[in-house]
Amino acid sequence: MKEAQAIINYIDMQMQPIRPQKLLTGEVGQPVKFDIPKISGYRYAVQMITGLNDEQIPTFVEPNTVIKYQADRTLQFELRYQKLPTPQPKRADAKQWVAQADHKFLVKSQQETIPVFGDDQQQLLQTVLQPNTFGTYTQQKEVDGQVYYLIAPHQWVRASDVVLVDDKAKVKQPKLWQVTPVDYTVIVKIPDNMQAVLWQIDSQSLAQTKLESHLVDNGTKLKIDAEILIAGEIFYHIVNSNWIKAKYVSREN
Repeated sequence: MKEAQAIINYIDMQMQPIRPQKLLTGEVGQPVKFDIPKISGYRYAVQMITGLNDEQIPTFVEPNTVIKYQADRTLQFELRYQKLPTPQPKRADAKQWVAQADHKFLVKSQQETIPVFGDDQQQLLQTVLQPNTFGTYTQQKEVDGQVYYLIAPHQWVRASDVVLVDDKAKVKQPKLWQVTPVDYTVIVKIPDNMQAVLWQIDSQSLAQTKLESHLVDNGTKLKIDAEILIAGEIFYHIVNSNWIKAKYVSREN
């Protein structure tokens, strides 16, 4: 059998290498096998591949997809990692305490979206909250005079961006938080020269994180198993995957 090659590249989300690449060899038609290593200070995010079916641009690879060695070409795998926040040293001017119980808040409506911050008070650029949605926080802290609320592990919002809701008042969680099970197929309907991005939605805070490397093309069929309405925006959950905005798809007849 003829031998072929594959190259494994380990890069961060800014396309910078974070460890030396690895060269693999195998027989044409045989699966390319390699491990996804843990790298200190990083979290594995996504796998892309170049050279599959003559494509010269990176293509997203679904988890557990079997890729085989190709004749007359070297496959280029990109294992992309997200850098973890750098732990901040404990500051004398930082106050943090555990709340006695979950407290409700309402996201203010003056802005299009509300920023979410990491443990180091650095903004998580792809993670936001929608205005006019309810949430809860379990901890709060004060750093340099600014109060932050913990809405999910390592996710904080500024107190100035939300309004606290009195638990004694008859304010109920709106139905737009409810995930509705469904079972149908949709087709992506966008211009041919564009791609629709997928989203990750936190089940506790409903913070939406845009997955810039998870893209789908026009005409792609997607199996949907749930939908959710967040501040007037409908998202569909793709079976065994993430979420896509309903405005980019149509239901298959």
